[in-house]
Amino acid sequence: MSTFTAGLVILALTPIPAPAIVTLVLAAIAVTAWGVAFAATGPVFQTGVMRIAERDADRASAVYVTGVQIGIASGSALGALILGQSFAWLPTVSAIFALLVLVLVIVRRPTSTIF
Repeated sequence: MSTFTAGLVILALTPIPAPAIVTLVLAAIAVTAWGVAFAATGPVFQTGVMRIAERDADRASAVYVTGVQIGIASGSALGALILGQSFAWLPTVSAIFALLVLVLVIVRRPTSTIF
């Protein structure tokens, strides 16, 4: 979680006025940190979905993949809209969405595990 937090902080700081190279380096570090933090989430989540589904694992896997693809498409569309307005807002909006997701995960965390 600390890698995620570090990436989030770096992304939040990138709109602060700085030389272009500093902003570029900060963005590259943030993207790398997020890549490291989330490299295994896809397979881990898919395995969890398939374990929960048991006999309907194929259908659950298809729904999971569809949801991920919808998320990718939605994020791309939102990113394009933001970039069309101003590049400076992209890190801030990304950080806001990341915080919203983090809050949602914390609030909706199950009290017991299925596994």
